[in-house]
Amino acid sequence: YETGGTRIWTNVRFSDSPEQVIAVRTYNPQARRFKKMNFWTGVNINLNTIERTVGGVIENYRFWASLQWLFATFYLVFGLIHILLFLFNTRLLFNFWFALICFFYSFVAYGQHEWYFFSDLLTMIYLQKSIQFSYAVVFISLVFFLNSIQNRKPGKFIITFAVFGLIFSSLNFLVNHIVVSSSILGLALIFAGEAIRLSYLAIRKNSEGSWIVGGGVILFVLSVLLTVALEFSGYQPTNFGLSYYQIPYATFGIALLGMSVYQSKHLSLLNIRLLNRLEEVKKLSEENLEHERSIREAEIQRARLETENQRKTKELEKARELQLSLLPAILPQKENWEIGASMLTATAVGGDYYDFVWNDDGSLLFAIGDATGH
Repeated sequence: YETGGTRIWTNVRFSDSPEQVIAVRTYNPQARRFKKMNFWTGVNINLNTIERTVGGVIENYRFWASLQWLFATFYLVFGLIHILLFLFNTRLLFNFWFALICFFYSFVAYGQHEWYFFSDLLTMIYLQKSIQFSYAVVFISLVFFLNSIQNRKPGKFIITFAVFGLIFSSLNFLVNHIVVSSSILGLALIFAGEAIRLSYLAIRKNSEGSWIVGGGVILFVLSVLLTVALEFSGYQPTNFGLSYYQIPYATFGIALLGMSVYQSKHLSLLNIRLLNRLEEVKKLSEENLEHERSIREAEIQRARLETENQRKTKELEKARELQLSLLPAILPQKENWEIGASMLTATAVGGDYYDFVWNDDGSLLFAIGDATGH
């Protein structure tokens, strides 16, 4: 520990005796510090032949390094894709939370596999604390993601608890040197339970995509809780050469697939709705154009009628003036006679006519005419 080396291979020769005794003496000057941090400071001894040891170490390093970069890169690429989708359309907030989940779980995948290559215990202690904090962020983002896809706003209590929980956990992460932080684990467990509750309610209501997304989320959260329980119990089963903490990677892949299927379906439905809206807009535009065309034609027709009416009115006025000019302006006057005349036309211009003429013998001649149909 004084030199920081934690993986030391030593050649050991055994005699032909059927019983061998191995004595190991260790000294750790930082044992008390590690104990305060709840970090195990024991010794692991692996015995093998030199050929198998050298070859096995190289093979294991390659295997775990491949898994490390495979998982970390896979989740990181998904995160980048969805952060770009969010930047293209910031109203689809679930893409942001989905990207945040992928980014922090990518760090979890990288950090947990780094345990196979570590050489500095203090660095790995802080890495372990960072993994716990990342899990808390993953579960918080998961809760906000589930609310977002259901078009719901998280309650003020959830938002306040998440903000203050992250602030307190960050301070605890920086100040407290305990490997397993109860505040960070408590925060993660609370939001893990909330994620399960939201998924269950969505499945119960049979919401759109609830079985795909909710089922994947519940499976992932339960697998993480199972891993934590195994970690605290000290039981570390392995199958097919894989450690128990590989389980959440498989379930997260299932949840990731479910989320991606839901988002693809959601985007497809958005495109279909957009196309339908475009068709509706096109139809309404055509109807509006037709209506406007009809209005313009009616206005033109009305303008023509008004022009025609004005022309006819002027012509009739002139005809009336002409007709009135033909009638005598002054009626004849004679003693003991009283002559009166009046003309009331049925239309603007009538067919009536009258006139008076004095003869030379002093007699009065008058004429009265009425055009047929007027």
